[in-house]
Amino acid sequence: MRIGAYFGDTNPEVGGGFTFQDEILKALIRQVINAPHHEFYVIGASYSLGENISKLQPPTNLKFLLLSDSNVIEQSIEWLKKGFLTFARVFKWQGPLEKLARKNNLDLIWFVAGGCFETTDTPYIATVWDLQHRLQPWFPELSANGVWAGRELQYQYFLSRASYIIVGTEAGRNEVELFYRIPRFRIHKLPHPTPSFAFESANKNAIDVSKKYNIPPKYIFYPAQFWPHKNHKYIIDA
Repeated sequence: MRIGAYFGDTNPEVGGGFTFQDEILKALIRQVINAPHHEFYVIGASYSLGENISKLQPPTNLKFLLLSDSNVIEQSIEWLKKGFLTFARVFKWQGPLEKLARKNNLDLIWFVAGGCFETTDTPYIATVWDLQHRLQPWFPELSANGVWAGRELQYQYFLSRASYIIVGTEAGRNEVELFYRIPRFRIHKLPHPTPSFAFESANKNAIDVSKKYNIPPKYIFYPAQFWPHKNHKYIIDA
């Protein structure tokens, strides 16, 4: 088989999304050497991703494919496809990712990131990190200025067409089944990987951060974006 793995924004500032994708990329490079009869392609929209892969010295059956950014017209067509099924049926248009998949004869695409703007005719596996816009629609960062509508249009179309869907927890599996009526046999629970740096910091040679930065015995470390639904207020109150 010829298998593509699509990676989204790999900027470290993304936070958890970057950590998840980085761990999957490293694991993929380690494991594909055990599948010499298959060809693997890492698909990304940045040259830096390709440079990072080359530094990791990937096996010969793993290659990098650079995906061109979609322009305004292409993005508009994708939104019309998602909003109007008749449009998708009549206007048989291929986006940049589908063209790349066909050019390289890909049999399957795994969307490692939590989603993708473009949905392909090439069979694919989707990954869902969360569906917070459905669970907490009253927060502005999940609903205001068209955010809710954009997420809903994307997930409805994207998940309905997926061959399989990967979630990290049983709760996530139940949410996908409930909100989008996806048959349960197509939803697979695959716990998110523990970051390798967490294991490395647990060894005996790890630096004692509290001593290094003179941190008092009682403190709270809460790595999260400053969005209302992250509930920083409750930590301060506590």
